[in-house]
Amino acid sequence: VYPLYNYSVAIDDHLMGLTHVLRGKDHLNNTLRQKWIYRYLEWDPPHFHHYGFVSIEDVVLKTSHIRESLTTGKYSGWDDPRLGTLRALGRRGLSPEALRRYWVEASIRPIEIKFSWKTLYAHDRDIHEATSPRLFFVAKPTELPLGCDHPLVGHAPVHPDRPEMGLREVSLPEGENGLYRVVVPLEDLSKLSAAGRFRLKDLANFELSGPRDARYIGDDLSILKQGVPIVHWTTPEGVPTVVHRPDGGEDQGISEPLVMEHDDDFVQFERYGFVRLEVDDEKGSVTAFFAYR
Repeated sequence: VYPLYNYSVAIDDHLMGLTHVLRGKDHLNNTLRQKWIYRYLEWDPPHFHHYGFVSIEDVVLKTSHIRESLTTGKYSGWDDPRLGTLRALGRRGLSPEALRRYWVEASIRPIEIKFSWKTLYAHDRDIHEATSPRLFFVAKPTELPLGCDHPLVGHAPVHPDRPEMGLREVSLPEGENGLYRVVVPLEDLSKLSAAGRFRLKDLANFELSGPRDARYIGDDLSILKQGVPIVHWTTPEGVPTVVHRPDGGEDQGISEPLVMEHDDDFVQFERYGFVRLEVDDEKGSVTAFFAYR
């Protein structure tokens, strides 16, 4: 009952031995009334801290809306990556420590603030950058036959700054007419016709010999000083992968075979972004949840 609200809350807090009260600044008037009750009863009041409202954009947080949408099947669960719940952030791989750092830095202030996803992601990157393995993921894969007179084997570091983490080795399969088979992003392939020459990252240098094939021209890294583009790749026999984004979209493609060893890991798909992986050994596929670039 309204007239008894401040009376009962003040007494409850005292009997429970509360030392600090954290509440929205819309309770400032209630705080004044409760302090009066403390003084009247000759009790030491707790420390009151008031904060402004937090505006969190580009995410669904209203629990009544989420519950309704769960019953209609719009969302797959409380951990649907489109939501802003803690479960959803966890499924995307964001660290609890990043959230803690964010709110410690933001502190409790009696003003309205706008939540910054950019700042949260920066904290999380500080935590994950040094330990997250690197992997190749090719979205919208397009096959590109490669002409070469010797076997092609790629050697890429698991982490560019952590040599102790080892190398990823991928051998290209040989296809028809002695051509080696590789898939590259459709977006990259459409840009190569103007460049002519290009480097498949951590593999070798090539030159287009037609609109949909290329030939080996060496391994010299100095070619990069001439502005030759670097293209990510994997083999057609790689792992079918779908990446779910927070905006509800998804990217389908192929990941390098090593991805199957990283169930529930947080990794960086090179030139794409950081993701958390869920491996399906039975289907031989991977579902990834996008965290940030």
